[in-house]
Amino acid sequence: MAVVRMNDLTEGLSGKVGKIIFRTYRGKTYASSRPRKRKKQSEQQRSNREKFKLATQYAKRMMNDADMKAYYKKIAEQLALPNAYTAAITDYMRKPQITEVDTKRYTAKPGSITISAGKKNFKLDAVNVIISSPDNQVIEVGSAGYEGEGQWVFRTMLSSPYPYTSFSVLVTATDRLGTSTQQIVSV
Repeated sequence: MAVVRMNDLTEGLSGKVGKIIFRTYRGKTYASSRPRKRKKQSEQQRSNREKFKLATQYAKRMMNDADMKAYYKKIAEQLALPNAYTAAITDYMRKPQITEVDTKRYTAKPGSITISAGKKNFKLDAVNVIISSPDNQVIEVGSAGYEGEGQWVFRTMLSSPYPYTSFSVLVTATDRLGTSTQQIVSV
């Protein structure tokens, strides 16, 4: 891409002239050849384009809501992003992550399960836990409470019913968009 300098005829020009595309970005005019559309797209490319299309639709909806626009503007300033629209797209594109499920304090009596979960630079809406037996009997279900710094704690209330000696813990982290990630840990 070439930078057009000291040319009164093309200064500030944007658009297509023949096979040349002119763009103005941050006060400079650039000239380039017309981009060629690739004939074949991989499944991953199609999937990524569809996801980005949904992200831009989400961002447009958020910019029409004054409270959400203010929220994303604040996030954009914190992350040094150009604007609230970009912050909304970033939020949509990132998925919740569960990095650790600590079951050491969960024994045959009431205790707790500590979960490290988050979404880079954005908040999670909820972390839910299901404890089940080896034969898939649900023993306990509930929400983990946020303790700060990406730490969530699920306080168990029930004693482990006899004869179970092992359990499965299913942790689901959900963001405010409804996107969720799950992790299963055997105890």
